[in-house]
Formats: sequence, structure tokens, C-alpha cells
Amino acid sequence: MLTAVFRGNEGFIAIGIILVAIAATVTYRTVRTRTSRPVIYTLWVSATVTILTLTMWTTGAVSDSAVCVVNKDLLEPFHGTQGLLNAGMFAPFGLLGVTATRRPALIVTLGVLLSAAIETVQGSASVVGRLCDTSDFLTNSTGVLAGAALGVILTLFDPEKGKQLAGRTARIMVLTSCITAAAITATWLFRISPHVVERTVNAVEASKAQRDAITSAVQAAFSDHYSVTSVQFTHGEPNTGTVMASLSSKGSAGAGLAELAWPDKDQISINLIPATLEKGHSFRIPNAPHSAETKAEAREIAAAYAKQYAPWALEDSQLSITPLDTSENRGWLASWRKQQEGILLPMRLDVQLERSGHLTDLISRNIPDPDLPPVRWNVDHAWTAVENYFADDLRGGERNEPVLLAQRREGHWRVDWLLTVQTETDDYSAAVDASTGELHSPERIPRTAQ
Repeated sequence: MLTAVFRGNEGFIAIGIILVAIAATVTYRTVRTRTSRPVIYTLWVSATVTILTLTMWTTGAVSDSAVCVVNKDLLEPFHGTQGLLNAGMFAPFGLLGVTATRRPALIVTLGVLLSAAIETVQGSASVVGRLCDTSDFLTNSTGVLAGAALGVILTLFDPEKGKQLAGRTARIMVLTSCITAAAITATWLFRISPHVVERTVNAVEASKAQRDAITSAVQAAFSDHYSVTSVQFTHGEPNTGTVMASLSSKGSAGAGLAELAWPDKDQISINLIPATLEKGHSFRIPNAPHSAETKAEAREIAAAYAKQYAPWALEDSQLSITPLDTSENRGWLASWRKQQEGILLPMRLDVQLERSGHLTDLISRNIPDPDLPPVRWNVDHAWTAVENYFADDLRGGERNEPVLLAQRREGHWRVDWLLTVQTETDDYSAAVDASTGELHSPERIPRTAQ
């Protein structure tokens, strides 16, 4: 939030300082004869005006929808710098408020309501051009609580103790809080539409276990030829995600990228910069020919890689070599696959080779052969299930070659018929469970969207 406010708004700083200075001057002149702590009151009001200025200053964008993001991951905002900055911005409100008024419960209530009001205005007032997010509300309120707690501790050691805020003034503040709370509630009921998400930030800094896992996977694929840097974790489905890392080689950064499935750690995908873009990053396979101009040479190089780095892929598998693009002479794709009674198993190893024999891309999925349920539905029954689902939409369409493969669904291995049909305008696809006949993931993809 703070970054978005300051970037490209140099005049904002000067205007903000003027607003805070005016508020401080007015407050000091008003309270200097009414309290023994005029400076603290002045600082408290200044902190409040600073918060309002930072959060209500328009970004120039206008939104027609009144939406607030409701983040189910309560701890996520505390993992990033932005969340800590938000908490730090609101901490002075709690600290100075308690020090000035000696009423911590009132100050905490005011601070939480202030945060709620700010997010509500951001979500409902399109001219502000800001985003409403419960993560901001949570970090802001936490900052208020932390500041108030520190204020309580400091007042315990105040030799003069000091008087509380006058009862009449406190009652006015309580009444104002009730009105504000009612206004916030009404706005949420009749104006704002909550948008619930698992988390608002997908990519976070990877843990040590995740960093170690992707480092080990890269070393298994290429020995010590590449180093892992800038490791992040991207959330996927609940309790799953992808560990991502940049690769460097021989002190040169930007050699490529690696992605590791988490938490299974059973599949890694690596993309290296090909020599056609920048030389020195693709992988020279030891003890292999230095040219892959022919299909036979590509097979020999691919076999040399698998023998040294992925011997698990050679057992009971078949190797196929296909050209990437014959017209452009780009190189070869080497693929190892295993089948069991006509079922394509989940194990896979794909390597992409340049004509120079260097490896540029790799997908490795080292999975033991799973126990699979029996196949009870043949392909004709599977086609019938798909055609009944899409009905007349498939009229005149051309069936693609069916694939019978093992897939993990909801934590269990199943055998599916993967079927696709092409019409003049759309592609239709679905998976049919070969054991139960249940249809899964039916999809229609317009040709214009491909």
C-alpha cells in the first residue's frame, strides 16, 4: 500500500506534511491549556491524520465494483514486508493514544474501528481507487494492539501517572464509535461484496526444507553444474504448491528456472536458456556426443543422460525421439514412458536437446508404479459417456486418439480414458473413469481462445 501511494506522487509528500502540520497546530492550541500532556495529544492526532492521509489518498484509479477481498489465511500478511509496514504505521496510534488518554480499551476500540472504516471506504468509494483487503485490517489492528500494549507498559512507569481522559469526552468517543460501527455494518450489508480467497499472495519466500528439496533435485539432474538462487513457494490447492528457483552456472546468474512439486517432490521441471538466445547456459552431457544432427545421435545423447542422471527411467520404459520443429531445425524431444497392460503410467522423463547436443529443458517425474484399480469400462463405453454429456455439440466432430492413463485424483490413483473431440469451432475433452464410468473435468475450449 505505501509503495503504491508514494510511487509517482511526489507532490503527495508535501501535501501530506502540510495537512499533518495544520492538524498538529490546531490540536496543540486547543489542548495546551486543558491537559498536562498537550504534546502527546498533538502527536496522537498527527499520527491519526498521517494514517488517514496515507490510506485515503487516491491512486487515480476508479473502480465500479464494491468488492473486498476476504483472506482465509490469517498469518499470510505477517510474512511480508507490506504487512509489517501496515502494522508499524498503526502502532503509534495505540501507543500515543494510551499514553495521552490512559484509556487502553477505548483506544484499542477506536483503532480497530479506524482500520475497519478505512478498508470499508476503500472498498465502497470507487473514487479512492484503493483495494479493500481483510489482511490490511488484520495487520492494522495488530499494530494498534501492539502500540496500546506498549503504551500501558510505559504508563506503569510514569511517576506522575496522570489523569485519564475526561469522562464526558470518553462518552462522546464511545457514542461516535457506535455510530461508526453501525455505518460500517450497513455498508458491508448493502454495498460491499466479499470475495473469499485462500490467500492473496501466492508467491512467498520458500522455507529451508523447500530450498533444500529443490537444491537436491537440481543436483540430481545436473550434479553441481548449476546453483539455486531466489527460491520462492507458490501456493496451489490446499497444502500443495510449487517451489520455484532461479539457476546460475559458473557464477553467471540467469541460467534458467526450476520448479518442484510440493510436498510430494516427485516432479521437477527445468528450463535452461538455449544457445540460440544466449550461449553458455544449456547443459553439456558428459561422455556424450557433441552433436545431435541426426535422430540416432539424439538417441545416443539422451540415453547417456538417463544412464548417468536418471537410471530409474530406463527400467521397462520406451524411449521415443521426435523432432521439435523440422523446418527450423531446432532440436529433439526425448521421452521415456512406461505402460502396464495398455495403461500409461505416471513415470516420465522428457529431455529437450539442441542440435549441438546440449540439454535445454527437462521434466522428471520419478514415481513408483502405483497399484491401479481394474479397467471395467472399455473405450466405446467411455466415448458414449462423453457424447451423451456434450450431446449435439459434438456433431460433425473428429475424435482424437484415446489415451488410457493413470491419474491421481483426490489422493487416490485412478485409471482414466482421456478423450478429445475436435469440431470446426471448438475442442471438447473429458476424462472417464475406466473403473466406474464416472465423467470428470468435461471442458469446451473455443478455437479462437487457443
